[in-house]
Amino acid sequence: MVGLVAVVAAVAVAGCGTEPAQPSATRLVAAAALAMRRAPAHQLVGSATAGPATVRFVVTVVPGGSFAGTVVATAPRMGTLRTHVLMVGGRVFVRSPMELARLGISRIPGHRDLAATWVVQPARVAAQYRGNLAPFIGTGLGRTLRQYFDHARVSGRCRVGGLAAYKLVAGPRQMRAVVYVATVSHEVLRLVVTGADPVELDFLAFGRTARVSAPPARAVYVPPHLGQGA
Repeated sequence: MVGLVAVVAAVAVAGCGTEPAQPSATRLVAAAALAMRRAPAHQLVGSATAGPATVRFVVTVVPGGSFAGTVVATAPRMGTLRTHVLMVGGRVFVRSPMELARLGISRIPGHRDLAATWVVQPARVAAQYRGNLAPFIGTGLGRTLRQYFDHARVSGRCRVGGLAAYKLVAGPRQMRAVVYVATVSHEVLRLVVTGADPVELDFLAFGRTARVSAPPARAVYVPPHLGQGA
């Protein structure tokens, strides 16, 4: 994937207090999965690690799964790559001279500025971008919640970014998963997984983010080998 910028949102999480009558984890997970499938445009800020690779991102996600933002990836032998990325209508565009160099693109016809040109990505690279975010947006987030939290413990209520939230905790201490679900909207506000492949994500600004749209045609380059199938 691409680029790596230090980006963890500062979200205040107050201490959680227990209550005599908590909803079940199964109910909360089902409600959160539905809410996030229907969620309005929002920001996703944080990091996820898989094996030796770490991806950090600040992206805007809109209903339907399109996204736009900055992705920073680091891995052995690859170093650090920082990329601006857009995914609209199944097509992935990147704006990053370093990433284009990986595709063997050092010049673009018309002497266009590499730093200002969005380049359509081949299917394999596009799938990597989508795959990195898929577990944390839309229906993919619902699957992640069910995987980790269907049998979680509801440990009480907290305040996350000023909003009341339920705290669900799953797994042993060495690989603990914690999710904070808004008590009213049931939107996911924060997700943290510790262990070999840690995840730390904040879900912010629901309904208050900009639209995600494809870049203007004059700023897009489609490599010849992609043709119409890009």
